[in-house]
Amino acid sequence: MILVRLALRNLWLHKVKSLVLGFVLMFGTILVIGGNTLIDNIDRTMATSLIDSVTGHLQVTSAEGEDEMQIFGNFDGSTSDVGSIPDFERVQAALLTLPNVKTVVPMAIERSIIVSGNVLEQKLQELRDAVNAGDQERRQALKVHVRRIISDLVSELQNVDAIADMNRVRAELGDKTEILDKAQSDALWERFDTEPLDVLEFLENEITDLALDKDLIWIRYIATDPQLYEKTFSRFKVVDGTTIPRGKRGLLFSKFVFEERIKNKTARRLDKIQEKIDEGETIEECEDCQQWIKRNIKEVSSLLVEMDDGVRAKVAPILAKQLGVDADTPLRELLAQFMTMDDSNFEQRYKAFYEDVAPHLLMYRIDVGDDVVLSAYTRSGYRRTDKVRVYGTYEFSGLERSKLAGGFAITELATFRNLYTYMTDEIREEQAAIRDKYDLPDELSRESTEALFGEEDVEDEPAESEPDPVEVIEESTTGPIAVSDTYDPTELEKGVVLNAAIILHDGELLEETIAAIEALNEKEGLGIKLTTWRDASGIVAKFIDVIRIVLYTALFLIFAVALVIINNTLVMATAERTREIGTMRAIGAQRRFVIWMFLAETGALAIIAGLLGALIAVGLLQWANAVGIPAFNDVFSFLFGGPRLYPEWDAIHVGIGLLTIAFVALVSTLYPARLASRIAPREAMQGDD
Repeated sequence: MILVRLALRNLWLHKVKSLVLGFVLMFGTILVIGGNTLIDNIDRTMATSLIDSVTGHLQVTSAEGEDEMQIFGNFDGSTSDVGSIPDFERVQAALLTLPNVKTVVPMAIERSIIVSGNVLEQKLQELRDAVNAGDQERRQALKVHVRRIISDLVSELQNVDAIADMNRVRAELGDKTEILDKAQSDALWERFDTEPLDVLEFLENEITDLALDKDLIWIRYIATDPQLYEKTFSRFKVVDGTTIPRGKRGLLFSKFVFEERIKNKTARRLDKIQEKIDEGETIEECEDCQQWIKRNIKEVSSLLVEMDDGVRAKVAPILAKQLGVDADTPLRELLAQFMTMDDSNFEQRYKAFYEDVAPHLLMYRIDVGDDVVLSAYTRSGYRRTDKVRVYGTYEFSGLERSKLAGGFAITELATFRNLYTYMTDEIREEQAAIRDKYDLPDELSRESTEALFGEEDVEDEPAESEPDPVEVIEESTTGPIAVSDTYDPTELEKGVVLNAAIILHDGELLEETIAAIEALNEKEGLGIKLTTWRDASGIVAKFIDVIRIVLYTALFLIFAVALVIINNTLVMATAERTREIGTMRAIGAQRRFVIWMFLAETGALAIIAGLLGALIAVGLLQWANAVGIPAFNDVFSFLFGGPRLYPEWDAIHVGIGLLTIAFVALVSTLYPARLASRIAPREAMQGDD
């Protein structure tokens, strides 16, 4: 008891030093409790984001796969070769016998390309529709509009050297100079009046591929059982359209990709500026916003090309009135002035754009209900394409603005197996039709079959005098595959998948379930291996590890500095208290008592400062839990499980913080305490000199 009284007395007598040391200890306590709480909460919300959207608790892949499962890829952008599970139905049935396994969702994560259309293609289709409908007025207006688009296209192609290094375009331009001249000629358009369909076919086949606004959309997709996927992953929700009907082949875009890649670029840039303003930024402060505005001004021609004479006549006076300029001002100048936006006029012009301009534009290159062509390369290296219907868009609740969560399209396994030529009934029928057409033998050679389905490379070249069946089949598969848009739903669980997600009844029993699955795998010879949700997340989990390492490194450096500060301060205090300590030694205080007195002083200070720091840390965390910590970008939006993180503290973090501070404080006191214990009693009798 006397040690405690002495400790408190000495702390009070040396208030300045006590305050300095107390502040260091208090700050360290806040950092330990706050940092560990935030990291653990981010880890928890990240787990929820992953488990409830893509990974499940576990991922199953083939034991023969060369790489570990990496759903979000690696830092170098490469993808994982996880092999394939040839008989998923057997694996699924075996896994569902385990009591903690709730659902096993079949998957295949792959890449594909969608070639979106351009304005010329769209207007030619509208012109074809008008011709077929006998709408002469619409036909004439579109005829004038298409001629203007082609004229603008030729001008852009002729100036392509000035705007980009586009070797392909220049090469094609050189090959098609006569065709381009013909497309602009009066003779062709006079012929259109009598033979419109022939002229349209010529333009569609020869001109549209040269349009500079053609866009390649790279997508990563998850092929799965759409109904089971929607039922299993609680964050999944359809935004536009409907989910892919059971037994129908189709595609769901993520809402993020749909807005970012498929929406009219001018409109999308305006949307992004509005998002920045909603987040509290201003155009003047936002460099990205200023660049988006410059791009919109520069690219007004992309809006003009979509407007026929009737639309231009409607839009021009509206814009002139809003801008307060002469009504005879050319529409190009009006649009450029209109797109010159700042904080004072953005809100009004953003609204006017959607009310007066957007209704006359093609806002989405692909729309819900359209058919799109997916293009991919099989394992033997040739290209296959497949046409599917776009049924809608989806997003994960709370992750609407996350690129990571919105990076996948959803399709069904039938389309995946068709694209990558995994054997299905439809592919067997297609092979049979090709054999009949080209009078091929009923059974292809083993080498040819392996080349077709990607099992291994063919080393022996066929004899020159004999046709290679695979070449014939490859030639037949470079265009969209003519397969049914329906399939037998019972086939989804049958046949090949690349991976599968396992959802557990109790996620806390993850390790026990892994052991049970591994035992079942060995017993039944399933030929699978497991990857936890954390390892399957790839770069996402590594990002959390980096944050944790940075935090612990920062704590180590701070505590190293704190230890030096406390040590030096106490050494100086010991020198100043020489007479006091010598007197205590002279009246009988032992060296051990002096050491314990110093430790008691530091311990009391650590308790007071630690408790105060803990109260401040808990208060800050409670406040953060009430208002939320905003995500800095889309990556943190995914890590936070939404646009804000709502951290929750617990007693364990407080206890760790207090113990850490007490340990640092006591360790830093050992040397000064030993130094003080060596002060001799006679030193108390010495004067200041």
